[in-house]
Amino acid sequence: MNIASAKKIAFGSVPTETLEEYYQAWQWLYDNDIELRVDDIDYLDKLICDGCVNPKEGYFEQEIV
Repeated sequence: MNIASAKKIAFGSVPTETLEEYYQAWQWLYDNDIELRVDDIDYLDKLICDGCVNPKEGYFEQEIV
């Protein structure tokens, strides 16, 4: 996967056959520290809290600002 394909899948420009593919695109963006807009970061946080994206070690120990 690369940035362009991950963003196309995550942002819905390219349909996926399964939700797993959709979540994998978000996981790839997260794992590769791709810069996202604030609303996309908030959605990614929701996916992490819902257990759809695996957080990095210490994610839930971060101080909320």
